[in-house]
Amino acid sequence: SGASERNAVWSPDGNWISYFSDESGEYQLLLRATTGEGEVRKINIEKSPSYYGEPMWSPDSKKLAFYDKRSAVWIVNRETNQVTRVDSSIHPEPETMTAAWSRDSQWLAYEKNLSNRLKGVFLYSLASGKSHQVTNSLYNAEAPAFDASGKYLYFLQSMNAGMRRAFGMTMFTFR
Repeated sequence: SGASERNAVWSPDGNWISYFSDESGEYQLLLRATTGEGEVRKINIEKSPSYYGEPMWSPDSKKLAFYDKRSAVWIVNRETNQVTRVDSSIHPEPETMTAAWSRDSQWLAYEKNLSNRLKGVFLYSLASGKSHQVTNSLYNAEAPAFDASGKYLYFLQSMNAGMRRAFGMTMFTFR
């Protein structure tokens, strides 16, 4: 049977299309110039490839972030082909995980399942290569999103994983 190609996403600058393909027998991230010129770039994510969710381009069109089926968070640098495993969850739940890029493409906010079965919101700094939890582990926090100014990080927060939710807000200085 033929290859499976899925989760095609255009870069914000309109110059690239990214998607996953298993034409080699294992899932790879493929990058194709929208002009149709040049070779399709194939990037291996890991030695034992997983099933990967839809990639999310950074605003500068230089990086992509996505989750795998084990809820690990990955970043691929389009310019260098460098692949970074940012973090992973204790209890996988990939189909419901979300992440968000800061306006300057230097921070990735993402959610992860904690050992207490609640979710937490974390910030990953591309400059330092480190992650920091920005929510309290006593509350379920998910769906991070940056505001347009880049000064605020929003997320949903509740005292349990049920339907009652309230907005949480945290302010950071992104430089």
